[in-house]
Amino acid sequence: MNQKFWHEQVALAITPLVDNAALVTTVATVWLQTLSQAGYLNATADGWQWVKPLPWFVDGEHKLAALR
Repeated sequence: MNQKFWHEQVALAITPLVDNAALVTTVATVWLQTLSQAGYLNATADGWQWVKPLPWFVDGEHKLAALR
């Protein structure tokens, strides 16, 4: 499911000089590792389970203020 999502996001036209399958596999793996290490996801026998919600911002102004 995770790799299917990334295959849909990374079109061949966007990355014409890169091995698309290798890129998708790497991004899908790193994305899950990043979320897991940050405490947002846990691996289970059936797949993945959200532990806590990701922080979302009301709008772009609030996000930019948090990044400053």
